Amino acid sequence: MYPIANGSSAFPKGLGDISYTTADFLVKLSQCAWKVLSVCLKQGVSLDDPIPGAVIAVQTFGDFLNFNPHLHIIATDGCFYGNGEFMVGPRPIPSDLEAAFRLEVFKMLKNLVCGV
Repeated sequence: MYPIANGSSAFPKGLGDISYTTADFLVKLSQCAWKVLSVCLKQGVSLDDPIPGAVIAVQTFGDFLNFNPHLHIIATDGCFYGNGEFMVGPRPIPSDLEAAFRLEVFKMLKNLVCGV
């Protein structure tokens, strides 16, 4: 596995009835991360039906026990295929993942606010 630089982002305030503290929101946040990461890992290998792997943990507090939702992710550095075989893929580019993650989060927020 490759270490990926840490990044952080703030969530916008004043989006109506959205509560960032609900379990439903935090689940959706981790699903956004998985969607982006799994696509990136699958595109990095030349296989039919690649299966990436990851563990995503949601943490909701910061250094001073303030509310600070963020994710900790441990991911495979490639994908599984066939009969349990594994192919290593290229190292993900953190800025690409961050841009795609932001887009997914904005889509998720739009869906929560507008019901689209």
